[in-house]
Amino acid sequence: MQNNNNRISNKKDNIYKLIIRGPWKSGKTSLKCSYIQGSFPIPTVYFGIDFSEREYNNGILKDCKSITIRFWDFQSAERFQITSRAFYLMSDAVILLFDLSNYSSYKESKKMYSELDALFDSNFKPLFYFVGNKSDLPQDSNIKDDEVLSFAQSKNMKYFKVSSKLRTGFEQFDQIAFDLQSRSISESTLPPSIVLPTDQNSNNNRYNGYC
Repeated sequence: MQNNNNRISNKKDNIYKLIIRGPWKSGKTSLKCSYIQGSFPIPTVYFGIDFSEREYNNGILKDCKSITIRFWDFQSAERFQITSRAFYLMSDAVILLFDLSNYSSYKESKKMYSELDALFDSNFKPLFYFVGNKSDLPQDSNIKDDEVLSFAQSKNMKYFKVSSKLRTGFEQFDQIAFDLQSRSISESTLPPSIVLPTDQNSNNNRYNGYC
């Protein structure tokens, strides 16, 4: 069984859990592969749960410490509703991704925020980031930047645009690393104890998926 001692241990090791969520075809796996592995994957239909790690050095962080963020990708799992509430509760940050060229994707991502926000205790919630992907494509005329920014700010989310294909805008992810470490340093309390099932294949970083 797993409890909050795992969260404490992870923070001592400067390891953070970030979940990438978003509507189908918003580019979650492409974002992770392009940002962390430096390669844009060939579009493939599959599902599963997978994570990749990225280390952030002291060039952008306080106290000359490096941290590791594990980027978890659900790989179309939202289509089949195979993820559980327990999986989200130990997350430190959430990237809520949508396709800038598809208004329906934007609307669905807003609905997803409400569903995700309801999962967390009000005393401890992960940091949320609203990210518009596919900035290399023409932006849907119904997606207004000022409206998107207003929505993000109303939910206490930071908003930025990226292109997984062109690998542009990725420098903004440095802010997530900075925010996570800053929050960890300033925290004086921990969330209520939560008992979770042990992750399967805990020594591996891939679950039924690939890039």
